[in-house]
Amino acid sequence: MTTKPSFQPEGPRVEAALVYRDDRGWVVGAPPNEPAGEEAFSGPNARRDALEFAYRRYGSARFFAN
Repeated sequence: MTTKPSFQPEGPRVEAALVYRDDRGWVVGAPPNEPAGEEAFSGPNARRDALEFAYRRYGSARFFAN
């Protein structure tokens, strides 16, 4: 009986969007390889909204809580 590996080889890693807080609220900065700029979120759910946006738009996020 032969077996196949249960994993797939990894491709290049995608750069993550940067999510951080500043005077505008929670900001999503585009990864270096993306032409888009920054998107700011404010309000009581701004952190959650920013993280959801980063994952939907770019597929990953680096989150810095301060």
